[in-house]
Parts: sequence; C-alpha cells; structure tokens
Amino acid sequence: MAETKIIAENFEGLEGMNLPVAQFVQAFMTNPYLVRKVALVTGFEEQILRSIPAEELLEVFVQWDTDSTGKISFDNFIQGVYQMRYRIKALQAQAGRFAKSSALAARDEEQYVLADSVKRAKDAFDKAGKKGKDQLSLEDFIEALSDMDQLQRISAATELPVTFFESLSAVSLLDLFKQVDLDSSGTISLEEWVEALVQIRMSSYYERKTEEQEAMDAVREHAEAALNEGDADWNGEFDFMEFVTAFKTNSRFLRKVSLATSIPVQELRTLQTESLEDLFLSLDTDLSGTISFAEFVKGLAEIRLIRMESVGDHADSIEASVMNSAVMAATEAFEEADLSVLGELDLHTFVQALTDPVVATKVSQATSVPVEWFLSLTAEQLVDLFQDIDADSNGSISFAEWISALLRVRKANYEEDKAARQEEAKAIQKLAEEALEEGDLDLSGELDFREFIAAFRRNPRFVRKVAVATDTCVEDLESLDIEDLEEFFTELDTDGSGTISFEEFANGLLEIRLRRNAYSQEEVEAENQAIIDVAYLDALDAFSQADLGVTGELDLDAFYKALQDPGILEKVAWATNLPLESFANLTRKGIEELFVGMDFDSSGTISFNEWVAALVKTRQDVFLQEKLQQERAMGAVVEDAMAAMDEAQEDSSAELHLEGFIRAFQTKPSFLRKVSHATGLAIEEFKRLQESDLKELFSALDMDFSGTVSFTEFVQGLAAIRVAHENELQEAQHQAEASQQSARFVKDVMVNSAPEGKDSITAEDLIELLRFLDSKRWTAPKLEKLVDGLPWDRDGNLPLGHLVELLY
Repeated sequence: MAETKIIAENFEGLEGMNLPVAQFVQAFMTNPYLVRKVALVTGFEEQILRSIPAEELLEVFVQWDTDSTGKISFDNFIQGVYQMRYRIKALQAQAGRFAKSSALAARDEEQYVLADSVKRAKDAFDKAGKKGKDQLSLEDFIEALSDMDQLQRISAATELPVTFFESLSAVSLLDLFKQVDLDSSGTISLEEWVEALVQIRMSSYYERKTEEQEAMDAVREHAEAALNEGDADWNGEFDFMEFVTAFKTNSRFLRKVSLATSIPVQELRTLQTESLEDLFLSLDTDLSGTISFAEFVKGLAEIRLIRMESVGDHADSIEASVMNSAVMAATEAFEEADLSVLGELDLHTFVQALTDPVVATKVSQATSVPVEWFLSLTAEQLVDLFQDIDADSNGSISFAEWISALLRVRKANYEEDKAARQEEAKAIQKLAEEALEEGDLDLSGELDFREFIAAFRRNPRFVRKVAVATDTCVEDLESLDIEDLEEFFTELDTDGSGTISFEEFANGLLEIRLRRNAYSQEEVEAENQAIIDVAYLDALDAFSQADLGVTGELDLDAFYKALQDPGILEKVAWATNLPLESFANLTRKGIEELFVGMDFDSSGTISFNEWVAALVKTRQDVFLQEKLQQERAMGAVVEDAMAAMDEAQEDSSAELHLEGFIRAFQTKPSFLRKVSHATGLAIEEFKRLQESDLKELFSALDMDFSGTVSFTEFVQGLAAIRVAHENELQEAQHQAEASQQSARFVKDVMVNSAPEGKDSITAEDLIELLRFLDSKRWTAPKLEKLVDGLPWDRDGNLPLGHLVELLY
C-alpha cells in the first residue's frame, strides 16, 4: 500500500524494532521525538498524543500486536500509525473534537473580521457622506480619499496602508470610483461602498491566511529538526538555557532555523543574549517558561512571513530594474527598426527589422528570448507575430504596442526564471546543508580550505551531494586536482573570508547548477538537430524507394503498397525511431488514417515534403518524449539512489563492489526500500532475487565494465529500470483500453450487420467483418478454423454477445 510506504519512510532507523508492548508504551511516553513524528505523520496535535494516559496507550498498543507475540515490530508499528489516521475510534473522537473546535475558531475569526470590516466601512461612509447623505458623488469620493482622517478609517476597514490611497493619481481615483459604482449610476450607495471595502478586506484576510499556512508548512520540517538539535534534555520543549545554548554553540541548529525563517546563519550568529531573551519571550506565547513545538513552529512561521515581506520588497526593486532595462532595450530596438521615422512599423518594415541581426539582438535583450529564435522565424511565423503585436489590428505596430508586447514577454520570462530558480534553490539548500554537515569536521558551521579538500578527497557522501546539487557527474568532481579545488573554493568564498559559510555554499552550488542547466539545454538542442538531420536522410531514403509512378507523389494505393515493403518499413522505423511492428501491424484502416494525417494539404497525395516533414516530426516527438521521460526518471531516482548508496557502502570507497551490493540487497531493508521507491517496482520483487540474479543486475549496472558500480551508473541504471517499468504499465493499459475499444467497436458493427430484429450474426457476415478489420491477420485457413469452432445454432446464427466474449 502506497500510504504505508510513505509512513515507513518517515520512521527510518526503526526497522529493527521489536519491543515488548509495555516497553513500547514507556518509550512512547518518554521520547518526544517519536511522539512529535507520530503527530506530524498522523495529523494529530502533539499535545493530544502526549496527554493520553499510560493505561489507554497500553490498550491501544496491545491492539497493534496483531500477531500476538507480546511485542511491537516495525511492521506492527507502521500499520498502527496507519490505523491511527483512520480507524482507532478513541483517537478519532479526540482529533475530531479538536478539528471541530479549530474549524469553529477559524469561522469565528472570519466572522469577526467580516463584521469589523462592515462596521468600519459604514463608519467611513457616514463620515464621507456628511449631513446624512445616502449616496456619494465623485466629488464626495475624491474628497474622502483626500482627507487624512477619512483615509485612516478606510485603511482600517480594508487593511490597506494609507500610503496606497495617497499614491493614487486622479485617473486611478476615477477608475476606482467606477469599480465601486457597481450599477454605473454615477453615485456610490452605502451598499456599494461597504461591499467594495469589505471585499478588499476579506481578500487581504484570505491571502494572509494562505500565506500563514504556507509559512507553517515550510517551517515545520526545519523546526522539528532544530528542536531535535537543541532540546538537550529531550523533554520536547526548549527552556531558556537550551534555547540560548543552541543559538550560541550549535551550527546545525542555526542552519535549521535559517532554513525555516530565511534569515542567514551569519545574521543569527550575531544575536546577543538580550536579543535571544526577547526572542524566547515572544515565542513562549503561553508564558509557561518553555517553548513547545507548536509555539516554535508558529513563531518561526511569523518570523518567516516578516522576512519574506522584506525580501519581497527587495525582489520588487530588482524586477523593476530588470523591466527598466527591458524598456531601454525595446526602445533602442524600435528606433533601429523604424528607419522611416514614422513612429510605426508596417509589416514589411517589421519583417526587415526582425531579420536584421542588430535589431534582433536588441529585441532578444529586451525579451530574454535567444536571438537565434527571432532569426530563425519563417515568413509565415513573422506575419503571425506581427498580428499578435498589432493589438488594434490597424495594420501597423505603434511604439506603445511594440513596448507593451516586448515587456509582456520579458515579464513572463522573468517570472518563469524566478520560479525555476526558487525551485532549484529549495532543492539545493537541503543538499548543501547535508554536504556541509559531512565536511564540517570541527562543527564550526563553515568549511575552511583544509576541510574542503579533505571532503573532496576522502568523503564520497560529500562528493555525491555536491554532484547532485550542481547536476555534475561524481567522476568529474573526483578528478579535480588541487589547483581546480582551490579555484572552486575561491569561487564559493564570495566574501574572501577564507571560509565558506552555509549561504555561500548553497548560493554557489545554485549558480553552478543554473550554468550547467543552460549548458545542458544547448546540448539537448544540438542533439535534437542531429536527430533531425539523421531522420531527414532516412526519410529521404525511404521515399526514394516507394513506387511514385509519374506524379512524383504517393496516392493512397502507392502509400499502402509502400508500407507493405519490408525494406521501406525498416527505413521508416529508423527515421521515426519507432518499433518496426508499429507500422508492420497496421490494418488497412490504420494505414488510411496515417495517410490522412500525413497529407497536410488534403490533396489526396503525399508529396516528398509532406513525407519528410511527417517522419521528421515523429522522430522529434519520440526524441523529446524519451528525453523528458528520462529526465523525470533521473529526477525521481537520484535522491533515493544517493540514500541507498549511503546505506550500502561499508568503507570510504566512492563505488559499490559486488559483495557489498549483494549484501545490501540481502540484509538492508532501508536500502531495499530506497531501490524499490526509486524504480517503482514492489520491494517483494527485489527480495525474491537470488545471488545469481543480483550478479546479473550488478553486471548490467556496471556499464564501463570496471568491476564496480559508480554513483552515476547506479542512478542511470535505476532510472532505466524505472522507465522500463513505466513503459510496461503504459503498454498494459493501452492494450486493455484497445481491447475494450475493439470489443465495443466489434459489437456495434456486429449489431449493425445482424438481420433486423436479431442480435446474432451468420458465418458469411462474420467472415466479411473480420476481413474488413484485419485482412492480413485473418487468412482463409484461420477463418475456416474459427468458423468451424464456433457454437452456431440450427439456423446458422451466433449470438453477438457470445461471440464478443469468445473473441475478447
């Protein structure tokens, strides 16, 4: 079951557990880490689990001992945790009451915000209307938004800052008035005013609640790890001394808090005892003198929101700078293109401009789209682009239309790049932290040059994590000499301090990964072009062998004949990189559908250009699909592969030897779980492998025949297994769907072929039907054998339902 697998992964390290029930109760009551983890996995509040008396826990855990051994095994435990989520009625009732009270509290808060907003909005309207007016004119509206006292009331009603309203221009005020005046009467009623202000307030409220929940989700995992680091007495809470000590002496704790709050480690290090005392008091919301896990998560989430707001302001300024640069480049491009100085571009001038490398380069700078893309556009594509930019369809592109279109593209690319960078950064932060912990021998929270060199030379775990973070081969990193490593260290040490901090390490690895991604994209494009070139030659070769007659094109009969020729079929398969069977097994109807699809101009014949374009496009689609599937598989596999290698390796070697490989499969459940999760195959399939099977698997993974399996080989091998498994599942699904579709089609045809008022078919009609469906498969001997074996009735008929069951 997928869910129990996920639960098991959350409790790695407990695989060998087999405790007497009473001892397990004691462990549960005294181990806050275990309770906290169970709370996170099940969704129950930690306080509820910690408040359950020992007697009730004993009753529950006795039920978990399903095999009546008197002990709780790992499998018992996982099944029990699974049942906690759905089946144990006592805990369900407690969790249900809590969830209900939480939901009620949330609704109460929402209703309070709504009521408060309505009250404040009415108050602002009364003050704006003066003398009891029940409608506000535009003059009243502008006057209200020009008075500081009124602005403060409106700000309180909407929770938008006063500065927002102060910054509105006359045009913006007019637009706002029109938006609030819902019935377009020229005046604003109390209802319209209140609805507008309340809508603004509630939108802000819901947005803030969403941000709070996202912050809580982002913080929780890091907060748990930080509490585990700093909770010296393991009571599940921080007292003040533990809190201060963790900040002053524990680099791992600081990194976890940094990841949770987005505050750099270096900034956290500068906090003095007085500041830490203030922070402790702000987190201890119940004034108990300790900080619980719930308080810690909530407090860090609030800090994260404040920090992200300031970071967002900085990001906005960066974006504004980027867009300003784009405006300048777009302006220069327009000036270069507008040779006649008319202030507009007609189609001819537009085409001339975008085929000019100088103009195309400036357009590329403005939009962040590669210049090659513009220079490669066909005449037809340039016309389409012109029409897209010509917003008012007047046959020319004005300066405003030009700037608007280019900035729109730049904005979209900027947002896409930013989202990709954030996603990459999130993944790399975890890897950078793990790698830093591997290499930080003196636990200082930083890497000095000696530690850096030692990590690359003697710690394969460190190298693997850096390789995965930067999307680099382990072998490439292992081959770096001292001079290369010194240069690498200097590149990461951006402040020149002689040490690499966590932020420098994570940011440096991210920059390398982004450069590698850009280079990889170039490689893919080059590979794609090479594929197109080869496919073109194969398609040309196949077309030249077809019987063209006098027209030089293939009509349907010639096309059908060509696809019966084994030599041509083989070349078509080569050109498209599809299995030969996918063409050889086509029925007459399938060939007709393929013909229609390739006859782009619907002329009734397939020209050389149509033939080549269809085959090359198919080859491209197959290549891109294979590449995408491979990339997804590699991405899905790499983290599990890294953890599995860590489990399997028994020395400082960076590779797997045969003996260790076999031993890992036979004796290490955690290794098996990682391999199973990576490949998508059930763990039982790997457990069934004999030693001879494992030797064969090892040989298959050892692609360079070195006698060892490197990390790169391990990842690629697991990804290949995953892809093969996915393809098998997909093929099985396609076959099942095809069988069902064929059965429905055959039954429909049979019903239409049967004598009126009957649901049966004669032998003659059946023979005609099967020949129509697949004449190559249903030869005369096969048809004769089939007809002789069917249970015909006295009149020579066969019920259609019975026939469909026999055939499918």
